[in-house]
Amino acid sequence: MHIVGIHSVAGAPTLAPATDLERSADMSAETAGTTAADTAYDWVLRYVAALPWDEDAFLNEKQLAEQAQVSRTPIREALLRLEVDGLIRRVPYRGTYVPAMSQRDIDSIFEARGLIEDWAVERATELRSDCGPLFELIDEQRALTDDPVAFNSLDLKFHGHIVGAGRNPILADLYRSLRNRQLRLGVWAVMIRENRTASVIDEHLAIATAIDAGDVDAAVTAVRTHLGSTIAAIRSGATGPHPGLATRTD
Repeated sequence: MHIVGIHSVAGAPTLAPATDLERSADMSAETAGTTAADTAYDWVLRYVAALPWDEDAFLNEKQLAEQAQVSRTPIREALLRLEVDGLIRRVPYRGTYVPAMSQRDIDSIFEARGLIEDWAVERATELRSDCGPLFELIDEQRALTDDPVAFNSLDLKFHGHIVGAGRNPILADLYRSLRNRQLRLGVWAVMIRENRTASVIDEHLAIATAIDAGDVDAAVTAVRTHLGSTIAAIRSGATGPHPGLATRTD
């Protein structure tokens, strides 16, 4: 098991300090009124999402605070929130670590996604839901293909919008509970599969176009194709070393 502090991954975004994220004009609308803990949470979430999904990694709280350029208190609060989200675990007397995800974990997540999204896309298409937000999210993704975390955050918004259009709040809450684990897997899918971002955009466009046309069969087929290609990309990354990952073992 690795102790992870500062790392870099080929093709992954270089994370700015959390204080820079808070000041960023691009994020001003989202971070207005947020606390230091909220900003640290967003930073640590992005950090963890870029770690390989099939390896355990201990997190060094002090190093995270130094890299984020914040005090340890908001980092500690962020780690507690991520523990509640199920993304990290705490080990008494040893610290906090990001657990590896097994193939069974991945299969379970995608089985749940398949059940929910099959129903949701059929329902959204039957209701002739407004697809304007979906096409807008696709346009935003086109501008963020070099930032795997931001790109996949929009991916989650895209699918979340479709699930929300099904008008079943229980299923929507269940789907949201998978968010951070989906983000972690999605980031690696685009980092290890060449041109994966272009494929995602094309697949999203097929889904949105089918919903907009009221074609239930095409919409369901497009969602299943998209989920199938995503899980194939994720599995391909478990067969060898992850590109450019630098870890500490001291």
